[in-house]
Amino acid sequence: MTPVIESFLQQVDQITNRKNDVLYRVCFDLGLTNEMATYEELVAVEVTDISIVPEGMITKEIHNAKVVTFTHKGRLFQDEVGRVLNTYDFICYYRMPLLKAKLTNEFIIERYGAEFIGPYDDKSKMEISFSIT
Repeated sequence: MTPVIESFLQQVDQITNRKNDVLYRVCFDLGLTNEMATYEELVAVEVTDISIVPEGMITKEIHNAKVVTFTHKGRLFQDEVGRVLNTYDFICYYRMPLLKAKLTNEFIIERYGAEFIGPYDDKSKMEISFSIT
């Protein structure tokens, strides 16, 4: 788990107006520097009112986004190897070229809902959404 996610999970109970327990990891301002991916990261939950924000937290709204969504099934990690990274590679190198859409650098959203049991569980499911044109 990244430090950003760990920090958020320690504070999530302060968000009294959460819609549900679904957790999102939003990567935005995507770029590439020296063949290394760069991005800003935000961990979030949906809320009923964006004007109620605990101190130290921010809001981010995404309007009218066009996305393509894929499901990762199984562990995120195993023995230092990122299985979810294999899913990202498969999507980017094999599935996306078949689509008639083009990826944008706006955002990638990972959605961890009720079917996400944990990062090391073979039955876990999470969704990955890419912004497209």
